[in-house]
Amino acid sequence: MVAASAIRLSYFGTFGLSTDAKYTGLAMDNNSLALVFVFLFTGFFIVDQFSIVLLVTCLILTGLNVPEIKTPKLLGNPISVYGLGVYRLSITGFYLWRLY
Repeated sequence: MVAASAIRLSYFGTFGLSTDAKYTGLAMDNNSLALVFVFLFTGFFIVDQFSIVLLVTCLILTGLNVPEIKTPKLLGNPISVYGLGVYRLSITGFYLWRLY
């Protein structure tokens, strides 16, 4: 994942945003959003199974970081910003509930 992130960043550093203000490949900050979601399912798998699920998720995210797909910026769109806020509050609430 680190190597794919470096490739993506070097490409982005060279070419930047596309003409319609979209990223090339999945933005790296979206990786953390997806990985946090996957960690919600830790209790449903034994350790060996969860490590496979985590590895497959990392491989999929790595594959989405590098290709020539165009993804919109999440910031700047009010609906996306509110959606991210709701997502983060709900994830935080879930982890607090699991903690206690």
